[in-house]
Amino acid sequence: MTGKRILILGGSSFVGRHLFARLGSARAIATYNTSPRPGMVKFDATTSDLADVFSPETISHAVLLLGDTRPDSCLADPARSRVINVDGIERIIDRLNQWRVPIVFTSSDHVFSGDKGDYVEGDPADPIVLYGAQKLEVERYLERTARDWVTLRLAKVYGEDPADNTLFTGWLKDFGRVSSMKCTTDQRFSPVHVDDVCDAIEAAIAGRLKGLYHCAGPVALSRIELLELLLGAVRVHHPVELDIIPCSIRDFPLPEKRPLDVSLRPDRLVKDGGLTLRRPDDVCRRLAALQPRSHGVAVSLSTLSLLKPDPTRLVEDLNAKTRSFFCTRLPVRIDKPLLDELRQLGRDGTVRVCLHSSPEADHHDMVILEHAGRYYPPHKHDRRGECFHVVEGVLGVLTYAEDGAILDAWRLGAGDIYRVDRGQYHQAIPLSECVIYHESMPGPYRGPGDSTYPDWAPDGSNADAAAKFVAVAVSHLRG
Repeated sequence: MTGKRILILGGSSFVGRHLFARLGSARAIATYNTSPRPGMVKFDATTSDLADVFSPETISHAVLLLGDTRPDSCLADPARSRVINVDGIERIIDRLNQWRVPIVFTSSDHVFSGDKGDYVEGDPADPIVLYGAQKLEVERYLERTARDWVTLRLAKVYGEDPADNTLFTGWLKDFGRVSSMKCTTDQRFSPVHVDDVCDAIEAAIAGRLKGLYHCAGPVALSRIELLELLLGAVRVHHPVELDIIPCSIRDFPLPEKRPLDVSLRPDRLVKDGGLTLRRPDDVCRRLAALQPRSHGVAVSLSTLSLLKPDPTRLVEDLNAKTRSFFCTRLPVRIDKPLLDELRQLGRDGTVRVCLHSSPEADHHDMVILEHAGRYYPPHKHDRRGECFHVVEGVLGVLTYAEDGAILDAWRLGAGDIYRVDRGQYHQAIPLSECVIYHESMPGPYRGPGDSTYPDWAPDGSNADAAAKFVAVAVSHLRG
């Protein structure tokens, strides 16, 4: 087992992000397909084989979270959703079985029709939506073909991060913004906290679980009862004017008839896994306590810490050449305490805090700490310009003609801003012992080909040549 890691297929999903943040890159490898995430590996289950990307010697367990989990999307294109949710998953199972890798598969409460409620693992599955039928087909395939497997049927998963827009946090955003809200009285389920799902997955990996389990919260409530639970908790702290309008799920023009009561009993999971499940009323009280009078805005929502990072807000890119972090959600505030932490981390080298979520973001904002003596060759970007805003210290910025002639050269101090156009050769030279600046440009990042380097400037491989080039450049700086 030494050197092996847990493979999280579907690491960019809601559960996957939380699981990867908990396990860390030392214990896990996570994948994404259409939603890039820092530190994760691209994998498309519809076109790729696991063996194209991974080797069995590196994998201890596999957690299968990937797929299209939206019932309406599955029904809109049944052939496409089958390729993703059934064919692709079964190919993955076949490969993992060949490698003898234990499998944890996440299914859904939608494998039931909803006619009964309070379902236990022994109740017959009878889905009435296509998504549930696809999940059930994979459940049976896994049970039939695998030797070491766990299936977790997930109830509706929620979190308590104000930015995750799940069950309770989604409602919180509307408190104080809308005067009325329609809510169903006939939908009943057992919402489960995302941390409890991660606990269950870890219990499966640890070997405490074998076979089929219902991964659900400890209580079953209707959607309107859950909304009233949250509203009551918030009203303990301050008044909220909201008119709840009862309705039926049948009142909505959905393309498929939805199951009404998919509540699950998690008793077997609690017993075998040794879990203590979070109660929704406790979560509502915690969320309510964080809500200031400006409804829906969490206290310190924009605050970051580099020394004690919140993995749901800040992720380190372990593949970067210099120490780099990505902010995975907005808003973000750069303040004096964060700059103090940036200096602490940057004592021995460059540190970059990316205020965007990934290299694929449409716009890039970076707060960068550099030290004097670091050489960056002149370069240009053919499809985007770039802006420098110095926060503290001194930064030299030059622009060059195509033949290397210096066109403009300035010494920038705190508060100075300099903008270069696309297709313009330019160079940034840290001049003070420590310089912090904000760099802004359009995204996404296209890899090494994103920048063009001239043949008239050293590439940095020869330190003496680079030092001589910088000395000449610095001699032209004004300001």
